[in-house]
Amino acid sequence: MTRPFITLENITLSLDGEAVFENTSWAWDYGQNWAIIGPNGSGKSLLAEVLCHRMHLLKGRILYHFHNDGGEPFFEKGDVVMVSPAGHQEVMHRYTGYHQARWESLEEGDSPLAGDFILRHGMEHLSSIDVTPLKMPEDIYPGRRDRAVKTLGIAHLMERRLHMLSNGEARKVFIACALIQSPRLLILDDPFEGLDTVSVNAVRNAITEIIAAGKTHVLLTLSNQGVYRKG
Repeated sequence: MTRPFITLENITLSLDGEAVFENTSWAWDYGQNWAIIGPNGSGKSLLAEVLCHRMHLLKGRILYHFHNDGGEPFFEKGDVVMVSPAGHQEVMHRYTGYHQARWESLEEGDSPLAGDFILRHGMEHLSSIDVTPLKMPEDIYPGRRDRAVKTLGIAHLMERRLHMLSNGEARKVFIACALIQSPRLLILDDPFEGLDTVSVNAVRNAITEIIAAGKTHVLLTLSNQGVYRKG
């Protein structure tokens, strides 16, 4: 028997004054992971933001069945988290001044170690990345970080400075920031944008591991369907 996870009922969104996803209904059941595929500007990221309650619906409603099968229009903080290229760039700009300058030498204290950044993100409630941290006892986070690090295969990055990571390495660290919140739904908005082939493969494998673990449902937005399926 299937159980509803999220239900979209006749929704319509507004993108630059134009209606998109008009009268869309979607029944998402527990145990399913989805990808929304379409060209840039088609409204994929907008729908992702609506699911996070960052944008409003023009019409219809969304029900989240996280706490009862009947569904509710709201969810608890941390139930849905999102990682996006925009959040990635914003954080890197913070520590490098310019994203392209991440390889330049910076002062020792200008950029945290990746392992510290993940914990600081959870405990100090950084909001630059597209994840809203929870308020939890600090001793919960190290164990969650260790599990996320193992899932993503990034233990070797924990002693590296954030500004010295490649795009793909940093993207996986940001995904780890999301995972330590134990979200019910992890939204990865165009997770391969700006990555080279090696980084795409690494991030794709990490996503596959998250899905295989079965603890978090995943929604991908993709401009190119083949980028995830290619081996």
